[in-house]
Amino acid sequence: MNKVTVELELGTFATLIAGMYCTYSAVNPMAIPEYLWLEVATKVTPYLKDIESFEDWIKYNLLIIPKDLCSEEDIESYKKNTEYFERENGNAILIVTFEV
Repeated sequence: MNKVTVELELGTFATLIAGMYCTYSAVNPMAIPEYLWLEVATKVTPYLKDIESFEDWIKYNLLIIPKDLCSEEDIESYKKNTEYFERENGNAILIVTFEV
C-alpha cells in the first residue's frame, strides 16, 4: 500500500472526513451539519498516529447516527468507545462515536 503524508488545515481535513464518510455510508452530506465535521476532525486529530488505515477507520470505526434509532444498550456500548458525544441538529440529536 502506498502512503502519502500531507498537512491539511482543519477545515480541509473536516471536508475530507465528511466526503469519505458520506461516500462509504451513503449518508446525504446535507444531513450532518458542518460544525459537526469540524468537531469530529478536532477530536480525531490527536489519534491520527494510532490509526493504521484512515479509510478503514472511517468505514468501520466512525459512526454518526440519530439517537432515536439507537437502543439504550447501543448507547451504553457506544459510550465505551474512544470518543462519544451527542449534538442537537434541529429537532434530532445525533450521536457521534468512534474507536481508535
